[in-house]
Amino acid sequence: MAETREPMGDPDGLVVRPATRSNGYGSRFSFFLAEWAGSLADLGTFVPIAFALTRLNGLNPSRAFLAAGLTYLVAGLFFGIPVPVQPLKAVAAIAIAQGLPAPTIFAAGLEMAVVLLVLALAGVMGLVGRLFSPAIIRGIQLGVGLMLVRSALALITGDPFAVGNGAAVGLQGVRHLLWVAMAVVTMTVLLVFKKIGPLATPLVVLGVAAVAGLALAPGVLAQPMGMAAAAGRGPSGATDLWLAFYALVIPQIPLTLGNAVFATSDVARRHFGPAGRRATPRSLALSMGVANLVSGLLGGVPVCHGSAGMTAHYRFGARTGLAGVLVGGMFCALALVGGGGALRLLLLIPLPVLGGFMALTGIEHAALVRHLQDQREFLVATCTGALAMVSGNMALGFLAGLAMEKLFLVARALEPRMSQ
Repeated sequence: MAETREPMGDPDGLVVRPATRSNGYGSRFSFFLAEWAGSLADLGTFVPIAFALTRLNGLNPSRAFLAAGLTYLVAGLFFGIPVPVQPLKAVAAIAIAQGLPAPTIFAAGLEMAVVLLVLALAGVMGLVGRLFSPAIIRGIQLGVGLMLVRSALALITGDPFAVGNGAAVGLQGVRHLLWVAMAVVTMTVLLVFKKIGPLATPLVVLGVAAVAGLALAPGVLAQPMGMAAAAGRGPSGATDLWLAFYALVIPQIPLTLGNAVFATSDVARRHFGPAGRRATPRSLALSMGVANLVSGLLGGVPVCHGSAGMTAHYRFGARTGLAGVLVGGMFCALALVGGGGALRLLLLIPLPVLGGFMALTGIEHAALVRHLQDQREFLVATCTGALAMVSGNMALGFLAGLAMEKLFLVARALEPRMSQ
């Protein structure tokens, strides 16, 4: 019996049904294949953003994938359902756009860990949840989607093999139209693959892009990645801590609470039924707090969970925590066994391809606003997202949307008196 779709509970517009831990496949082999396919479903979010942070902001790719892999492993074992692990999107978008260095990003991860752990352990998640209506959550998703698209444009229009912060140099002649075409082709292929089936994953596109990169710029592997120096150094002092808190953490907090905590808990209950009982707002906040503490100390990418990512895992066949164990093990193997030599191949992937990934992720994330039915809710979401994108600060968008929502409530309460 199908459930009724609600805006916050069904982020991708699906009609979801009460789910058991079975994924609908009879044999154990079919079950494993479905879990494996589902485990890869959210790589289109994690991989391009993580790649961009290693390429443009100096994060150590080995440490980034190790921290994410450990988080996936623990989340899969603890929650028992496929819980996604994604970079903090507002942190990533702002850090890429402003070219912030790795120590500032690590500081943001540690500060987010403190915020989440305090909120979870203080027992105030229920009180905080009252601030995040479906309209506010959709507005936050709209804002971060637009920010990702803006960062993607910088990757698409710049030097396709830039190392450091030299990507956003603007189109220069006919040759750079090739990079725009490369991004468009990437997005088109990803959309077509999504229609064909789960095994046509973003990894295929990235592999082809790496081969093309080797043909276009065979000398790119000679460029240093600065792996030893980049991620081994933590925040250098008060400057890194303050910049991280003001520029990255404050914009990220409402997005994390709205999408990664409350919306993810709601989607877990709807997709997985009783199996998703452990994915409470408090446990999700604790999970992300511990993950960012470990990631910040290791020099990895600050991470979160996400409602859309959970739906992606579910849609492609994952039903249990085995999916998280599989993708987490893959990330750890890539970091530990492949080492720096293997991960240097990331340099071969042209930035316009990463830009195509990021643009598609941003567009799909922003499009979640379309599920709002009420005109006033849509205005609240639009105000939240537009101000966040223009200001580059998610907190400002959240406060503006919250204020508009309260004004609408006051106006609705006064309507009967004014009609008399």
